[in-house]
Amino acid sequence: MIQTDAVHQLLQAVHGGFCCAIMPLDGGLETLTEHLRLHPIADARTLARLGLIMRRSAPRSALAEACFALVAEMPR
Repeated sequence: MIQTDAVHQLLQAVHGGFCCAIMPLDGGLETLTEHLRLHPIADARTLARLGLIMRRSAPRSALAEACFALVAEMPR
């Protein structure tokens, strides 16, 4: 698990395939999705829309893939 207040560090970990991340979507994250898969989380009940992000290609962690699969089953 990676816990940080720095979005840049979190994105580096995701780009490296170490994890997936739940992040606010209103900060322009959609423009960084060339190498990331993005799945918005419906009914997150937060002030900002949330989404789960994961690296598109290998390497990816098995935990990140499992989390992404669970979220993909949720209604949008």
